[in-house]
Amino acid sequence: MASQKIPLYEIHEVAYLSLNNIPVEFEKRGTRVVFLVPSTPETYRFLGEYNENPRVNLLDFVGCLRKIRGQMLTLRDGGDVNDNGVRNGNYNR
Repeated sequence: MASQKIPLYEIHEVAYLSLNNIPVEFEKRGTRVVFLVPSTPETYRFLGEYNENPRVNLLDFVGCLRKIRGQMLTLRDGGDVNDNGVRNGNYNR
């Protein structure tokens, strides 16, 4: 049985999950990119923590946020993001 994925739409939430080593997948739906994370107890625990406004290292969080945003924009603009986060695709607009 395939593992269930939770669709998320909030990039800051996803960056927090990524900061805590939760794998993030991307799915393009029309002109939008949806973030998919595994439906596990650990994911729900970190989502709960995020909503309690935890203290995090700012530079680490911003680094995760920038990485996720870059991957999202690459996919949205017609590129491809593989499992390693390497960007492939046409960068010309």
